[in-house]
Amino acid sequence: MRRACYFLLLLMVSCQYFETEKVDADTLFEQEMATINWDEVDQYPLFPNCDETQDKATQLRCFHRELSGSISEVLHDSVPTMVQSLHDTVWMDMRIDTSGVFSIKNVKMDSITAVQLPRLESWLKSALVNMQPVSPATKKGVPVATEYTLPLVLATN
Repeated sequence: MRRACYFLLLLMVSCQYFETEKVDADTLFEQEMATINWDEVDQYPLFPNCDETQDKATQLRCFHRELSGSISEVLHDSVPTMVQSLHDTVWMDMRIDTSGVFSIKNVKMDSITAVQLPRLESWLKSALVNMQPVSPATKKGVPVATEYTLPLVLATN
């Protein structure tokens, strides 16, 4: 009888070691959200001829190459022959939404450049509006909007 009582007492005391802690779904969600680095994407926006199976660095280089090429082509066709030489860097803040559509948020340029090329901002907007949509950047498999600051070096002779 004593053995049965000791066994029963031992069994009752040790039950607490077998209990599992219940985790609230909101707590679990908050913990997961805290571990995500929101400053980086898992996959950069991709043009159709960029390979999505490549590593992130190669994807980013392809994205930059395609974007720069498209903008350079539009500027080359749009910019008139300059009388004065121009050497400036124009900074274009742009956004790519979750559908892969481009938009310009801001264009920063020197006042001399603004005087010599008053339609530069409209040419850049036109270039982005006419650009084919890209596959948007993704984070955890979900399309996300991204923002970039693109330096455009203008150099004429």
